[in-house]
Amino acid sequence: MMIARQNNENNKNEQFSQISSTTVDSKSKIDVRAKLAETAGVSTDTYSKGKKILDSDNEKLKQEVLSGEKSINAGYKELTGKKEN
Repeated sequence: MMIARQNNENNKNEQFSQISSTTVDSKSKIDVRAKLAETAGVSTDTYSKGKKILDSDNEKLKQEVLSGEKSINAGYKELTGKKEN
């Protein structure tokens, strides 16, 4: 029984070390935010601001931005409480 338990633990450790030693080639890394921004035709900054607005609970602000009544930047500033310089 002890031998089986020890073998099981050794197998788990070996599997973990194989998984943890696998690295992602830096060429295969993808900046998902940049890809989504490119698809939407906006900058990564604008994409991030728009996402924050859409993820918020402020339905009125979402509608104002989606209708074009308010820009994404203005909506973001309202949402975060940032003031214009």
